[in-house]
Amino acid sequence: MKKHIKKTFAFMLTIFLMFTGMLFTQNNELHVDALSNKKSSRKVNKHDGTSKIFYSKFVTTISKIANVVGRIFGGKVNTKKPTNIDTSFTSCWMKYLKDDAKLKDILIPGSHDSGTYSMAPTTGLNLIGKAVQIQEMDIYNQAKVGARCFNIRARALSDSVVISHDIVNGCKVSDVLKSFLNFIKDNPSEVIILHITHSSSIAIKKIIELPEMKSIFEKSLTKSMCSNYGLDYPLLSMKQLRDSKVNFVIISDYNDEHFHETWNLHDIYTEKTRESNSTDIMVNQELKNLSDAPSYKMVNITPIHTSTTKEFFLNKASPLAWENKISKYRNEKLLASDLFRKKANIVSLDALYHNAKFVKTIIDINKERYLMN
Repeated sequence: MKKHIKKTFAFMLTIFLMFTGMLFTQNNELHVDALSNKKSSRKVNKHDGTSKIFYSKFVTTISKIANVVGRIFGGKVNTKKPTNIDTSFTSCWMKYLKDDAKLKDILIPGSHDSGTYSMAPTTGLNLIGKAVQIQEMDIYNQAKVGARCFNIRARALSDSVVISHDIVNGCKVSDVLKSFLNFIKDNPSEVIILHITHSSSIAIKKIIELPEMKSIFEKSLTKSMCSNYGLDYPLLSMKQLRDSKVNFVIISDYNDEHFHETWNLHDIYTEKTRESNSTDIMVNQELKNLSDAPSYKMVNITPIHTSTTKEFFLNKASPLAWENKISKYRNEKLLASDLFRKKANIVSLDALYHNAKFVKTIIDINKERYLMN
């Protein structure tokens, strides 16, 4: 009986939040152009920014309350650590890359929605957490299994800047940046690509002012360095990055000396493809994107897409459950493609804990390309 009551409450709560969310996003969405730092031409209410932050806090608070209830019933936050792979190689795999290996030619495992590990639900009651959590391991352990490209999404609050996914807030961005710095301290041979997306100029300004980001800047590739080599960042070799003592390449449309424009990162995403709910269609579209990409750009192939709303409610296919369902077939289909094995560059993944062995396989393809000693 108690179990039935909990499920009913969770369903009612989620429906309420989704309905309120749809009304809010249709009538009160604030669009910010990170490059020009100007509001878009779309007509918006002058209070929209404040409303969006308030609503995001509201949803996050509800999610946390659901987790508190979950802990009362015996649940707890369980951030996972890699147990199904030897990380002695994957934690430092880039040190084995040859000097002449270029960024655009290296097959690099990536992490999609990297900071959502901090939104982990402790119980089935928290459908909000289930709907937005994409990763189960913290940043340090995601890097430890081999990920080198990370998707950072942030939201500015009145007193801080936090990781976000849609309308849900996670941990502070400073916590994520500390993890990157700790990983590089332990593995100084590695180069991490930070891809900052879905973040307003206000949020990015706050990130730039963080002490942790200033420390990252000291180890990051600047536009001036690229100018000195006469090359855009995709064409830089490991030797050039090593000689410049670079551990971070930051990609964002925000105008800063340490940030590189996204136009050099070929990243095509279509809602229509995702809504097809077909692994074949999704993978074939990503392979087509890969085939069509200019040779001088980096390519971000993102074959993992979260389940549709229908799948989420009818089949309980949260993003993590959906990934577990489709990954084996998807991974085999990618690995069977000569195009993928020869040309793929960045492969962004959900559920790195579940996909740790696939990540190791991706890294090993660099040996086939004669890019690794």
